[in-house]
Amino acid sequence: MSLSLRPTLTHYRIILAVWVVSTCWSGVVRWFLHSTGLVAAIYLPIMLMTLLLMYLFVELAIKTIKADELDRLTVLVLLVFSILLLFGIFNLPSPGQALFGAYILVPFFIGLVLPTETWRFPTYQIVALWLSAVMGVILNMYLDYPWVGYSYDVGGVSIESSRQWWSNSTVRYAGLARASFDAATQIAALSIIMMKSKPGVLQRLVIYGLSLAAIYFTDSKGMMVAGAISMVIFEVTRLNWWLPYRGIVVSSLMLCLLMPIWGYFFEPRLNAMNTTASLASVEDRLRDMWPRAIDLVVDHGNLLLGRGIGGIGTAQSIFEPHQLNAADNVLVYIFVAGGFMLLGLFLVSCISVVFIQNPIMAALVIQVIVYGSVVNVFENPIMAILLGTVLKYSHTPFWDRVASARAQHQQQYKLAGKLEP
Repeated sequence: MSLSLRPTLTHYRIILAVWVVSTCWSGVVRWFLHSTGLVAAIYLPIMLMTLLLMYLFVELAIKTIKADELDRLTVLVLLVFSILLLFGIFNLPSPGQALFGAYILVPFFIGLVLPTETWRFPTYQIVALWLSAVMGVILNMYLDYPWVGYSYDVGGVSIESSRQWWSNSTVRYAGLARASFDAATQIAALSIIMMKSKPGVLQRLVIYGLSLAAIYFTDSKGMMVAGAISMVIFEVTRLNWWLPYRGIVVSSLMLCLLMPIWGYFFEPRLNAMNTTASLASVEDRLRDMWPRAIDLVVDHGNLLLGRGIGGIGTAQSIFEPHQLNAADNVLVYIFVAGGFMLLGLFLVSCISVVFIQNPIMAALVIQVIVYGSVVNVFENPIMAILLGTVLKYSHTPFWDRVASARAQHQQQYKLAGKLEP
């Protein structure tokens, strides 16, 4: 009897489950582990995910060398990523900035390379996680959680277990999560994933209602809109009506692309804007954040490769805080990190997403794309892993259908040639 060290799907699922739970309960987990002197354990789930990702990369490299059956999108993305990582190491102020930027993207790449069957968790586990997220926010309105506003130091850097903040005197409740917008994304995503159990009409209405109520109390306006649209899309695609889904995906991507361009080239006109408080954050992105993000490429990078991995977002807060820019737009983030090369690859990859044929996946795509028009989804752990997963899920079936249609057309052409007199 031989002992195999090769990880199985069960190992993948355990690591994924530990990471998902620790992410959804990040506020309380960080507070508890720091209070008990186990600060290092806070980073154990993401380190396990990183090790798993490294193993999957090696396995993919071996398959590539052996010319086994491959996911062409994954191979191409990893090749481009390697180029941009190398470019970032040499272009950015510190090689550590590029490496930290790569570390931030671990959830996205896990979603891209992890077998989709890894996500097949029992329904009761998904329901329990969703219920804890919803009730965590609702009870937070009446209870003062000890982890909210709790801070600790790691390497001289002050870190909050769970962010305590307000928007125009409105409290943004985070529940068990690390921030209110994290709680909102978790609740929205889990509300759709639960649909795999095929609940009845009344059950779905209860899930939708509780989810949107909890998201409302997080004061996450972007996810409130994205979550509500995703629920409608799930219902209409269940009836095999796909036109609204495809229209929203295409229009959202166009919005992601055009809003930063408008802000960059027509910035003087924005000074005359007089938005309400609820739209002030969007105005700030148009007037300041997105133009400054594009300037990072113009002044400190190049149009083809951007600035390289780590050139925008969280990595900047450590290595170049004077240039810090959150991006808050999926295409802006991609452009700064990888220029037109990565932007073009992403938009081409989205072709398969437009023609996805699974209602749950379609609803999750809506959440990521609509929310991604005003938020940096690559650095939101749950949104990032969902983005990688839907790209992986949609790519192979779509291009297989394209290849099959092409082969059929060629066969018909040859047959027609043979029948000519």
